[in-house]
Amino acid sequence: MADVVFLGAVWMHVESADRRRPFRKLVSLAKSGGLILFSLRRGPDDGRGFHPVSVNEIEELGSHHGVVVARVRQIKA
Repeated sequence: MADVVFLGAVWMHVESADRRRPFRKLVSLAKSGGLILFSLRRGPDDGRGFHPVSVNEIEELGSHHGVVVARVRQIKA
């Protein structure tokens, strides 16, 4: 089990309808009290298969697995 699980520009490539199982797997990789970090590229699909992601969706997935969104930070490029 890991203290930190980091997804760098990955989650938005998973279709919303298919995210429940991979989220459960991520939770199983993190130690109790550990962090799961998401780095998301938001915006229109540029041909690489982007799917919309929202904080609310991640919060909902987390609530099913006993985890909470502790911090959201948006960086504008």
